[in-house]
Amino acid sequence: MPLPAQVGDHESLAFFVIESNKFKHDGIDHRQLMPSNRYGNTSAFRIDGLALDEIASIGHDVVAIPRQKLGILGWAELIAKVVRSCPPLLVDSDEPPPRHALVHQWPEQKEQQRTLALVLASKAKIVKKSTVLP
Repeated sequence: MPLPAQVGDHESLAFFVIESNKFKHDGIDHRQLMPSNRYGNTSAFRIDGLALDEIASIGHDVVAIPRQKLGILGWAELIAKVVRSCPPLLVDSDEPPPRHALVHQWPEQKEQQRTLALVLASKAKIVKKSTVLP
């Protein structure tokens, strides 16, 4: 079943981790959620209705392999409403690839970006691949 064109406030988003230094002992490093220097946004995937192994497969196939990584290490999960509660951030669908979304409208100043990323990181649920797949 196709996803709605708009990302709903209550949809879960996954931010895939492919570098071990993006995990902290108690959560996710805020740098994982920062906008890319190249594009000025943060990539995410809409994961509602998917099993953990299906989410991991998207991360592996769509994120890790194109970056020549062996696989994902896990992901941070946030609800779209949480992201939108940090103005001026917006979340919108950005297909292809399927289920892709973008967090955008980041402020230009790096310190403001860092502040927003820290807030988001503090609210993220962490899923490590070792808890999903053997």
